[in-house]
Amino acid sequence: MENEELVALIKDNQDVKENMKALWIQNQGFVRSVVAKYAIYEDMDDLLQQAYLGMHTAVYNYTPEHNVRFLSYAKFLIRASVQEYIENCSKTVRIPRSMLILKRKCARVSNYMLKEFGREPTDDELCGTLIITEQQLRMIRCSCIFDNIKSLDTPVGDGEDSDIMLSDCIMGGQDIEKEVTDGIRDKELKETLRGMLAELTQEQQEVIRLHYSQNMTMPEIEALLHMKTGSAREQKDKALRELSKPHRKKKLEVFIEERISTRAMKGIGVGAFNRTWTSATEKEALKLIDWQQSHG
Repeated sequence: MENEELVALIKDNQDVKENMKALWIQNQGFVRSVVAKYAIYEDMDDLLQQAYLGMHTAVYNYTPEHNVRFLSYAKFLIRASVQEYIENCSKTVRIPRSMLILKRKCARVSNYMLKEFGREPTDDELCGTLIITEQQLRMIRCSCIFDNIKSLDTPVGDGEDSDIMLSDCIMGGQDIEKEVTDGIRDKELKETLRGMLAELTQEQQEVIRLHYSQNMTMPEIEALLHMKTGSAREQKDKALRELSKPHRKKKLEVFIEERISTRAMKGIGVGAFNRTWTSATEKEALKLIDWQQSHG
């Protein structure tokens, strides 16, 4: 039976227990693929239990009229449920992906300097080459301390009996991540969006810029650009469809995945996420476009 059919039966209160079990079993591979990357933080069985809760929420909030497949909808509720569980229960030190990428680049620059010039690069050389600030460089070096630390409960005093834990000595993980990743992510995002926008027609770019950056209405845009009535909305809709095509959406996923799970999904109720994956992606893409236009 199709997922959507099982969901309909469950919502219609027909043999709920068995149908929910069938839905869960036939999608085990999909669920595991979603939560697998979080297995470094918590036990897989615990993560799967949390994923089940996310799927349960998805069942009762899914609206087939939006013309989106159930798994496309459920994916981000499952992920949000797992992420919230980890944030509330896990003490693991998590190094942001952008930080790991930058650390590898930093290591390559250092190795090159040692090989070619027999010395380590200066801070100015590293910042200039990687296009980062001194503060970001300091945070990169601090993160190296965490490489072999698996828990914030790791003693950092004299011996394992120390009363001082790593969590007593550092800022919250959220603060560290924000300091380190914001500048890096914004730079990468700007370049990605610049390329995506360049693939739109000139008219589509203008409509997007005027509507989302200048807050102009469709009639105002049409008057400014001497367009026919309804043309501005048509161009905007075409632009959104272009930005939502799989090959473009994939480019944005690294930037918007976290935003979608926390903004469009977190705290979701019956009214909070009455949207499809596609429209949520479009909304986030437009926020990113707005950012790009504002920052040149």
